[in-house]
Amino acid sequence: MLTVKEAAQRIGVSDSRIRQLIGRGCLNAVKQRGSWLVSESSLDEYAQHAKVGRPSKAGMSLVPAHTSKQYTLMSGDHEIALVTYNPEEVRFTRMEVLDESRLPLALLSYRSQGNRVSELNQWWGHRAIPQERPDLEFRFLELEVFETFSIPFRNHGLSMSDQYWLRPAGSSLQWGALNYYRNHYDLGEIDSQDSMSEWMTAVGLNSPDNTTDGMLSKRWIVDESGRKVLIKGSSRGGREAINEYIATRLYRRLLGNAEYVDYRMGRWHDKTVSVCESFLREDEEFIPAWHVFNLKKKPNNWSEYRLYTQLCFDLKVRDAAGYLDRMLVCDSILANTDRHWRNFGIIRNIDTLKLRPAPIFDSGSCLWNEKAGRDFTYGSYAFTTKPFYRDPQRQLELVVDGRWYHPEALEGFVDEVHEILEKERVDEETVTGICRGLERRIDVVNAWWRATP
Repeated sequence: MLTVKEAAQRIGVSDSRIRQLIGRGCLNAVKQRGSWLVSESSLDEYAQHAKVGRPSKAGMSLVPAHTSKQYTLMSGDHEIALVTYNPEEVRFTRMEVLDESRLPLALLSYRSQGNRVSELNQWWGHRAIPQERPDLEFRFLELEVFETFSIPFRNHGLSMSDQYWLRPAGSSLQWGALNYYRNHYDLGEIDSQDSMSEWMTAVGLNSPDNTTDGMLSKRWIVDESGRKVLIKGSSRGGREAINEYIATRLYRRLLGNAEYVDYRMGRWHDKTVSVCESFLREDEEFIPAWHVFNLKKKPNNWSEYRLYTQLCFDLKVRDAAGYLDRMLVCDSILANTDRHWRNFGIIRNIDTLKLRPAPIFDSGSCLWNEKAGRDFTYGSYAFTTKPFYRDPQRQLELVVDGRWYHPEALEGFVDEVHEILEKERVDEETVTGICRGLERRIDVVNAWWRATP
């Protein structure tokens, strides 16, 4: 038996292609400990009888050439590149750039070494639903697919995080008639008895759920007021949805309205969820910090913080360092453990190409989210941080300007958090532990602020 990676290397195709063949029954495979093992004999048989087409990396002709499809990669009404996609290989195979200035920033990475097609595939893969999203395999069976890379093709690659989309060759489709900011999208039929369909029902339809990144269950819906909002659940045993709301209450005390995304709590099939509107307009795209960071190789004597802030300065992102300072201080108070390179960044106007900092969002992995009850009785409040340093104190000391911070604004905040947690029926021992830890974090940040010149 071979792993998926070994099977892909053996016949010269992608890992996603092997999973697709398993799903279609073309390969015999068994699943052990969450991973597929492929029968060598079925793999050899498939390779022997595969149709003739473009030679694979292994030298065998496995893929029919006529399966390739031609598209124009668009950004709103702007034509960006001509691309070729091969659904059998589950990847883009060719790209001809039409407008360098409007390419996704991810395609300008120094790591690409000029291989734009490779960067295109990586970027597109990150726009799709993560393969590990809960209950995704059940939806795969319904859709008769076995990987997430191809799902965005079902709705032209439309997203609520950027304005890129694919226009089929020869098509006269227009952005104004398609985009989700002006137009409706499918919500799917929801069976309240089916826990899977609560979150996955719109995947594969004409829906922004096809291009919603992240590990937690989430959906774009239309609320009772007619607003298009993102609802997001919590991990099994976690409190992310509640924490998003608590983080918002903190931001209201310390920050300006434009500096954070406002989350509220709601109910979704008897579960607590966080609810927010998009922080983008229909003429804007979100660019994760990771794509900015990879524009230039980091000099050996530079920190990651220095490189990122310098690149933002070079791009003329106004007050990028100020937004970063606010984010790091708030993350320190909340004991945020997952401020990774893809949940902060900048916003670009797709017409003018002007840039601005993105507001703070996605702060649910905080307040010792994985602890409960007796986990707090031992008094351990240690945690690690991202993205610049694992040590919370070292990361906090990166902050250059603390003049915006006002300790008196946090008076009564711990009591407010206590009340929120109690209303959400979090057990008393956990509530006490969280509030005690929060008091300590506020003391730490206040001490840093008093010592800052």
